[in-house]
Amino acid sequence: MFIFAILGFVAIFWCALTGLVKLIPWLVLLVIITSVISFFDKYWLLILISVPLFALFYYLQEKEREIRHNKKSLTNEIEK
Repeated sequence: MFIFAILGFVAIFWCALTGLVKLIPWLVLLVIITSVISFFDKYWLLILISVPLFALFYYLQEKEREIRHNKKSLTNEIEK
């Protein structure tokens, strides 16, 4: 997406040099849209990867606590 933004800036510069002023607002809009998409793309991917991992680790931690609790109760019963 960043490459599209660079291409947009190059296209804006070219339009300014050749006098195609009517295309400049559309190219500015294109650059803004691609920049926003790349920003959300980066952080949404981060969120979509990290949140399920945190949920998985929490689940595994709870399972481990349950296993430890069962072992402690089992050893307490054996000692009685």
